[in-house]
Amino acid sequence: MNIREIKITDAPAMLDLNMKLDEESDFMLFEKGERKLSVDSQAEIIKGALDQKNVLWLVAESKNGDLDGYCVVSGKPQFRVKHVGSLVIGVVKKSWSKGIGFRLLESAIERSSDLGFTRLELSVRSDNQRAISLYKKAGFVIEGERKNSFNISGNYFDELYMAKV
Repeated sequence: MNIREIKITDAPAMLDLNMKLDEESDFMLFEKGERKLSVDSQAEIIKGALDQKNVLWLVAESKNGDLDGYCVVSGKPQFRVKHVGSLVIGVVKKSWSKGIGFRLLESAIERSSDLGFTRLELSVRSDNQRAISLYKKAGFVIEGERKNSFNISGNYFDELYMAKV
């Protein structure tokens, strides 16, 4: 598995990855069929991210060239919060428990300081114990909780806020 920065030419594979994640996991933000992107629009999103000085977008590329996961750290332009990076990570189900999520997270943490981030933060559903354990292993701590943050098929789920300073 190769952890590397995304390229515009990854647009088709990144779109496939997002669609798989939407279908496989209730822990990601989008539901199956909700994401309305084309390869061209995915390429524009990647290009926009690559043009920013405060965005890091890593992918986990398998030996056959598939993307099995990603991690994005993005900042805001305001001076008072430029040191804060917001992190999103996703790994396809077939690659769970293989260390890919940890490798993506570890690489993002190491490289985020190059962007000037001294605080990384994320949110996670409170019942996603696998992810919470991963984040804790990487040094993140729970800072707060938001009740009934997600509505999935009429069931409400809480959201934890975690950070690493």
